[in-house]
Amino acid sequence: MFKQTCFSISGIRYRAIDMGPGPNNFQSIFEYLANNDFIDIKYTHFPQGYIGEQFKARKERPFNQDLFTEIEMTILNKVVEEFKKSSTDSIIETSHLEEAWKKNEKEKAVISYRYAFELMGTIK
Repeated sequence: MFKQTCFSISGIRYRAIDMGPGPNNFQSIFEYLANNDFIDIKYTHFPQGYIGEQFKARKERPFNQDLFTEIEMTILNKVVEEFKKSSTDSIIETSHLEEAWKKNEKEKAVISYRYAFELMGTIK
């Protein structure tokens, strides 16, 4: 979205973490959402042998598209289309090809939104 409008949808800053760009202080964000009954956090055994967290939206809290502008919904739908058949691993691999991650991963630094203009993805 930033690439199209110079505004982000979430307003959140992103940091280069091991699994790719992630919201800065993401654990606090997910804890807040879980504590306020927006999501459930489930622990799952993955085929690679590790345990990870999965974040599930609460059924009694349906998605409210009225919170988003028309252009935000268009961008969100394009992202869904782009990645709906992708595995977590392939999304991580794709993110690791981006300069935004490469230039910040060593220090796990906050990623500047200026990298939005260099993204390799097909979402326009």
